[in-house]
Amino acid sequence: MSWTVRVSGTVTLEATVPANTTAEIWVPGQQVPGQQAPAPVGATFSRMASFDGIQYAVYEAGSGTYRFNSGKS
Repeated sequence: MSWTVRVSGTVTLEATVPANTTAEIWVPGQQVPGQQAPAPVGATFSRMASFDGIQYAVYEAGSGTYRFNSGKS
């Protein structure tokens, strides 16, 4: 997994889920509170959650590589 945060507040997160497994991917830095980042093909939005005061969109994903972009535009 790798992530980048730009000065603008945009977060790019890339995650690889190994073959024959599933994962929960937590994506921080929502554009609008309560609105998830667009899901890449193969990832399904599950729920909104917060941890340590940070809002996350949580996705379920099968094996593959996923890239999420969220945060301020």
